[in-house]
Amino acid sequence: MVNVNVSKDDLRYGKLPWALPHPGPRSKSRIQPVPTRTRTVTRQLRSGELLIDELSRVTSELGATSSSVRFLSGSLSPLHYCIPAEGIGQRVAWYSAERIVEEASMVDGTATVGLRNGESFAHLHLRWRDQQEVLLGGHLWPETVVGSPAVVVEVVGLYDAEWASVEDPETLMPTFRPYPLGPTRQMATSEGTISAVVARVLPGEDITEAAIEIAREAGFAKAAVAVGTGSLIGGYYKDPSSGIITIVQGPATEVFNLAGEIDTQLGAESNLLTCSMVDRHGEVHHGTLVPEQNPVAVTFELTITEL
Repeated sequence: MVNVNVSKDDLRYGKLPWALPHPGPRSKSRIQPVPTRTRTVTRQLRSGELLIDELSRVTSELGATSSSVRFLSGSLSPLHYCIPAEGIGQRVAWYSAERIVEEASMVDGTATVGLRNGESFAHLHLRWRDQQEVLLGGHLWPETVVGSPAVVVEVVGLYDAEWASVEDPETLMPTFRPYPLGPTRQMATSEGTISAVVARVLPGEDITEAAIEIAREAGFAKAAVAVGTGSLIGGYYKDPSSGIITIVQGPATEVFNLAGEIDTQLGAESNLLTCSMVDRHGEVHHGTLVPEQNPVAVTFELTITEL
């Protein structure tokens, strides 16, 4: 990590790449959106159960197969996770070896819940403190168990869309992509008209610009990033109090808790998003993303809601 005071024009040049050299063919569609009705609930999960099973249960109780999740509080015991790592083989980024924390106190985080090979699956990025109060973050593995006090989550159930995890031919990595549900599978509900868009953002797209484009194409004058989970090529963010810009080295950072409001009549420089991220050294960062300077590394899953 390097702290510097730089102008917007100096960012990225000679420091971090705008895109990673992924091994597969580049997809023509760089943003893959699906409009959907949603229902949002807050639930406390059950202690002693696998976290992924509990998220699947709450999603199913909403009458959905897929959801976007924001973590509010609680503990995990044990917590299995990894952090970003250099690529293996053709892949330009991969996962570190598994790490285990016996007792973790939740700070925040986000997740995408959907299907892999027809079974419930989740993509989880969280931030927590261990028993020594050290702040940690990373990508969680399915062995993670809900602790006591139990985890509290905000779950956005999807009624017209479904997240499915498949190997992406461009990156050769498993990624979630949203698909529209046919009429026979859509949730029958009185929740109303389309109020959200879920989307996968592909590598090399600036995440702030992508969020604005998704909202604008959906016809939302104003919108909010309700849930955002994915990876960036390193990172550029600003401390809102000091104004210092921090450059986080890559090749990839795991990002969680992307949030912020969007005005589609304004440019990227006026639409500021905040997030937390963890780098390949395990250091956790938090701040306001510098617009037009944070391209996606492998994938990003967004849930954009109309305001």
